[in-house]
Amino acid sequence: MENKRLLRTTAENTIIWIDLEGVLIEVDSLFYLMRYKPNLAIKSILKGAIKTISEKIKNWKTDFRKELIRNVKKEYEEKMSQIELYIFGRRIFDFQSKKHKENLVNLMKTLKKYDIYIVTYTEKHIAKGFLDCLPAELRVKTENIISSKEKEAIIDYLKNKNKNKKIVGIGDSYIDEKALERSDVACILSSYINKVLGCKIKYGYKFNNLAELNKFFIAIYDK
Repeated sequence: MENKRLLRTTAENTIIWIDLEGVLIEVDSLFYLMRYKPNLAIKSILKGAIKTISEKIKNWKTDFRKELIRNVKKEYEEKMSQIELYIFGRRIFDFQSKKHKENLVNLMKTLKKYDIYIVTYTEKHIAKGFLDCLPAELRVKTENIISSKEKEAIIDYLKNKNKNKKIVGIGDSYIDEKALERSDVACILSSYINKVLGCKIKYGYKFNNLAELNKFFIAIYDK
């Protein structure tokens, strides 16, 4: 990955993909479900844990947490209607700290000139509900909100579709490793858990929060 090439990149030949949870959303959505619907959250955790333990996981050290989160989310997403999922997304926005909301709005103002995609494991109606809380002029196009369990495949698709453009990924240091590897430039936010476990990704630009990320784009991109 040739990060120095970023310095010669313009808005016209750049596509930016952004993860939601751990990046635009401070922490995992399950944390907010505990505040919004605690009974559903507890039931989903128990059922998801039982299902995960019963599965044949090749590498428990690296894959258990990912599979657990995936199974827990599947449990509560299947119990909620599309409207409930959308409302939950809006509630997640409400639960963000005041400082994080300010940093989020400032970042989206900086990036609004770019072609932006949201590529996330988060259920699409939850993602849409969250993003619709942004000011109208800063919202991501609905067709550019992509919910997928195969992020790497989505990044490959974007690269093949836009061969003359640079793909810049903004992701979490834990679950977005492979998708970031496929991007031309990686911007990595360390989620709370990885500030304890450490960031596995050795390349790219690393940030602790959206404010740092915004300063980077202002300095490097905003010419």
